[in-house]
Amino acid sequence: MSSQMSASEMLRKASREMRVEAEDSADCVDCLRRTFGVEMSDYCYVDDMARSLEAVADKVDAEQSAIIEARRKSAHHIMRIWAEKRGMPLKERESITEWLDRWFIQRPRFEDGEPVQWSDGSDIEWDHGDAWYFNAIDKGGAPLAIGHEAIIARAAMVGDGRVKRPAPEVLGADGKPLKAGETVWGIYGGGPITIDRIAPSPEQDELVVWSADGKWTSPYLLTHEKPDSLEQLRDDMQRSWENSGNIALGKYIDRIDALIARKGGE
Repeated sequence: MSSQMSASEMLRKASREMRVEAEDSADCVDCLRRTFGVEMSDYCYVDDMARSLEAVADKVDAEQSAIIEARRKSAHHIMRIWAEKRGMPLKERESITEWLDRWFIQRPRFEDGEPVQWSDGSDIEWDHGDAWYFNAIDKGGAPLAIGHEAIIARAAMVGDGRVKRPAPEVLGADGKPLKAGETVWGIYGGGPITIDRIAPSPEQDELVVWSADGKWTSPYLLTHEKPDSLEQLRDDMQRSWENSGNIALGKYIDRIDALIARKGGE
């Protein structure tokens, strides 16, 4: 019978027995021990008490695990697993109704398979204009922006019939767009860096510049022009001196090296 009772019910049962049967602390321990099915110790009542409390804790843990397992088997959780396995995951705090509306009311999809949402605008590359609202679909499945019974803009499509997203424009320190494949330098040194891709940072949604070695840099720290520096000036003079043999240049190079050393440079 005790095994079918909850931990709280078993504790209350032991408490009632203590009030009726117990004459001292040892009897109280016996009541608790018997209720939770703990065998009497060959050592002392302290050991009985310790093992009885462990049994209480084990019972509570088992009940908590059972509750968690029941929640995992809830309809929403089963639906979430089912949807994820089919590449249609639920968003955070999204209801089943919202999920069905998002995935099963047929609408165009972006290159990655995500459905285009009604009123999307900035995420779509339109044939002219920008940030139009998607409020209609033509017979070919392309999103349209319609106003006053006229087509304002048609979404650009890719070869497989998916909707093209505009490439995010990210500006460097020089105010110029940064693009994959370009070579850039750090405004405080470093480089050259070849841009592998523009994508969100691992810490937040901010777009950053990624290099092929897996490192990323904030766009405002990069420039298309190699920044000038004492080191750069020295290297340029060094090449000129090597080509011309001008002794005076060698003296200036030594002075620049001394300046760099005082400033903690190379």
